[in-house]
Amino acid sequence: MSVGAGVLVAIAAGTGEGWFAARTRIAVARRQSPPPPDRGRYATNAAGETYGSSSGAPPGHEPDLVAAFGQTSTGRIVSGYVKSAEMNAYNGTNVKSPQEAVAFEREAASVGERKIPLYLKNGTTVIGSFEVRR
Repeated sequence: MSVGAGVLVAIAAGTGEGWFAARTRIAVARRQSPPPPDRGRYATNAAGETYGSSSGAPPGHEPDLVAAFGQTSTGRIVSGYVKSAEMNAYNGTNVKSPQEAVAFEREAASVGERKIPLYLKNGTTVIGSFEVRR
């Protein structure tokens, strides 16, 4: 939220000994969109996607490709990156209305875990999968 210049307000109130009036300015809070991700904090691949750890990143400031550990098809542990958008679609971060929230919760009740692709930093080469649980 940001605070605007203010609004002039007149107040009239009664006390045990009569009424009084006062004029004052009060700050007005305005809802703002979250700031864009801090592109300078992360490395960028050839496709222009940011990549790195999301540790300590405030909401909305995660890289496009988040560092993660997953498994190859043979079960070997491997490090790579998951796409923020794919994680957000699964964890409900992208829900924007009460109706979407209800639909999301209904689907969540029926799906326990899901595997999403684990990529190299180029964001296209799949090297394994990352298991997401609700």
